Formats: sequence, structure tokens, C-alpha cells
Amino acid sequence: MIRLSRAASTFLLVAVAMVIATATATAGTTSSTSAAPVTARIVGGGKPDDATYSSMLRSTVAIISMNAPSQYDGQFCGGTLIDDTHVLTAGHCIVENDPYTYRSAPSSMRVLVGSRTLNDGSLNPSQLIPVQTIFVHPFFNLDTFRYDAAVLRLSRPVTDVPTVSILSDEESAGLGIDSAEVPAIAAGWGDTDTESEDCCFPTDLLALNQTIHTDSTCHSNLDDSPTWRYSAAYEICSGAVGKDTCQGDSGGPLYVSVGGTPRQAGIVSHGVGCGEGFYGIYTKATAIRSFVESIPGIVPGDTRDGTHGPDDSGAPTISSATPINFRQVRLNVSPGAGPAPTKYTLWLRSGPAASAEDVYLGSRTGSSFVVNLPSRRTTAPWRVLVRSLVTNGESPAAQVRTGPKVDQIRPTTPRGLVASRSGSTLTARWGRSIDRQSGIDSYDVQRRSGSRWGKVQHVNGTRLRVRAGSGGEIRVRAVDRAGNVSAWSRPDFY
Repeated sequence: MIRLSRAASTFLLVAVAMVIATATATAGTTSSTSAAPVTARIVGGGKPDDATYSSMLRSTVAIISMNAPSQYDGQFCGGTLIDDTHVLTAGHCIVENDPYTYRSAPSSMRVLVGSRTLNDGSLNPSQLIPVQTIFVHPFFNLDTFRYDAAVLRLSRPVTDVPTVSILSDEESAGLGIDSAEVPAIAAGWGDTDTESEDCCFPTDLLALNQTIHTDSTCHSNLDDSPTWRYSAAYEICSGAVGKDTCQGDSGGPLYVSVGGTPRQAGIVSHGVGCGEGFYGIYTKATAIRSFVESIPGIVPGDTRDGTHGPDDSGAPTISSATPINFRQVRLNVSPGAGPAPTKYTLWLRSGPAASAEDVYLGSRTGSSFVVNLPSRRTTAPWRVLVRSLVTNGESPAAQVRTGPKVDQIRPTTPRGLVASRSGSTLTARWGRSIDRQSGIDSYDVQRRSGSRWGKVQHVNGTRLRVRAGSGGEIRVRAVDRAGNVSAWSRPDFY
């Protein structure tokens, strides 16, 4: 199950939390602790001491819904501060459905930084930072939860909270992740009770010691689970009976220690129950590191070189964009500088550049392809972004304003016109017309009492009430937002 939070069930139906794993440099004893997958508390953990919080956990953040009455009620997912303006979290905290739609707009989310508590009375307003832009991993799959990762760009930089680096391949190999039992620490505001959902959420951040298990151990434990299949290429597993992450911990980090310095080894993703026999599943941080580095302007942890991904690919060139109809456009694209892309990822920018929401539209191969856009009614141009994808790292985006094809389709003719007269008042009603592209703008109504039709009257709804005058006929037609008109309806007498 997804590790959902209280705000998910109450406001966003999304999961949040913080799972943080810390590994000591020594290969000695390990104590394992886990958190429940159902709400917003760690299962089997406790409050971290000041030294542990300061040295390992300060990069942990809470993602808050602004639709909630308090920070406590609004916390729906966890995350980590990976540079001064970016937070790493889980993809399922941000999107739902396929094709993806945002669970919540960036403008309705805030990130709480540098705080152990969700108590409103203890918070400094400067610790709540609005979200400006969302980036979801282009390969995130809501069915398998592979590449369950997203990045939030903050509206202003954080200056007094340490950031955490994502574990590198070399560091992962040095720790023996995949082949050895590695100590870790988990932390979050998720559910602490495995018996009931939405029961026991702490106000203060909780933490617990965990163990990242070997691939073979994860397979033997999880391959028999009723709902999930473990994939070592994209995931790691951790936990023990009575010690696990739980609902409300989604998006939070699993920390390990590399030479005494915290590194993020995983992102809380999903699991079967909370500490009930099956291990918790985390997005493998090394599998999504190149995605994080591919986001323009990001400087994750101590990787301060290169903001265009591991291969430093240049933005592609869009040579032409030809609208096919009101929801499709054909693009001709050529690669930019650097290695040839394996494919292109496509995005629809739906907001102004300063606070854009880039909606993932899919990926394409080749140099000429059709982009399917949302089927909402529109006459405004689309802003389509194209990024080259090379070894899972994305280039900067090329952008084009295009389409839709000019709406020349007439609306359907209004049906069911009925006119009636009561004294000196004429009342007319008719059925709604349909326009698939632009949508209906208004209706034209015309009357005649002799041989000629009179002046057209514009009506916004499907009802007209006017002074009747002398008897006669009335008819109606629909007008769409592009100015196309339907045929006139069959007249009715009054």
C-alpha cells in the first residue's frame, strides 16, 4: 500500500512522511527500526536526541497542504532538502492517475524546513516556504512504483538548514548496499499504530534505527507479498517486525552514513502493512540521482558541477510544430549538443514561467512524432517543452508555443426549444449545445412577428424571459468561444 498520511485522507488523498536511514561507519552491531505504512508516524521509533537530529536529520522536511486548518493536519508527505531551493520527495505524493494529474497545485503546498515539530505555536513563519514548480520523474510508473521520485522547487532559498547529498554509485558500492546488511535511520511524522489507520500521529519528528537488507533478502521476503514485486534495479528494502515506515511517511528519506556524513539512500515509497512481516520498499536513490541532476538549476548536495545531467546534453531543437486538431500537434525535433538521446520527454507548461506547472505528457522516440495534449476546451496556444533523455538524465528544455488548430467546427444545434406566453411575458427554454473544442460561449435568440426575423439577442444560459409583445415565432442557435455558430433551431410559436 502507499504510505499515505492524515492530510492525504482528509485533504489531498496523498501520502507523506519521512523515513530516514543512518548508517555508522563501523560494521558492528545494527539495530533495526521501522515505521508503519498507514498514516503519519514511525512505527517502533522514538524522539531523536539533539545530537542525532543535528548530525543526521535536519535536512528532513514536511510537505504541508495549505487547505488544512493547521500544520499538523496539513502535513501529507515528507521530503529532504537537497539544495537550497529544491526538495526531493516521492512521485506518488505529487501525481495520481495515468496520464498524470497533480494531486495539488504547487500554489497550495508549503514546505516546512528546519523544524522537528508540527505545532503551529512553535513555528516561525519563515520556516514555511511556498512551492513554485514541480518535477516528476519521467519514468515514474503508478502501477509498479518504479522511479517513485519528484522534486519540488521552492519559491525562495533556504539559508540556515543543511542539505543532504544523494548517495552516489561509488558510495553505495563502498557501503555494500545490495550485497550487505547496512545500518540506517528512519524518521518522520507518520502513523505509529499498526492496528488502525489514521490513529496515532505525532506532533514531533520521530526516528528509529533500521537495516537496509541485501537484494536476496528483499526478494525472499517480498516476492511472496500479495500486492508488490520487488525490483533491485529501482528499489531497496528495510525494516523488521514492529519497526517500519507507515502511512504519512511517504516521500521521506532513508539516510545512511558515509564517513560520518549523512547521505540519502532511499525515498519512502510503499509496502504491505506496517512492520507486519513484509519489509518496507524505498525508491533506490542511486537509480534517480541522474534525474535529480538533470533538473536545470539544481545543485544537489555537494554535486555542484553540471546542472544538465550526467552527460551534459544540450537542449534539442524544435524545427516545426504543426497542429493536427484541437488536441494533437506534430513536432519535428533534432538533438542538441552532446550524446544522442535515447528518447525525448514531453511536458505541457500550464502556468507562467515564474510559477509553472510542467505536466508530463509522455516520451517519444525518433525525430518526428505526434504529441497528445489534454482534451480540455481551449483556443489558447499550448506551451510544449521537449527534453532529451540520455542515460536517464534530461537536458534543458526546448519550448514552443503552438496550436491548437483553429476551431472551425460548428456547435451542435440547440434542441427542444419550447416557448410559452403568460400575459405579457414570453418564456423560452432549450437544451444545451455541445462544442468539443472551444466550448459554448452564448446563444443567439431571434423573434419575428411578421415576415422578417428581428434583431439577434445574446443569452448566456438556456432560458430567456422577456416582454412578449405581439405573438410570433422564436428560434435559437449556439455560439462557441471561437465565434462559430450552429444552425438555427426549429422555430416555436408563442
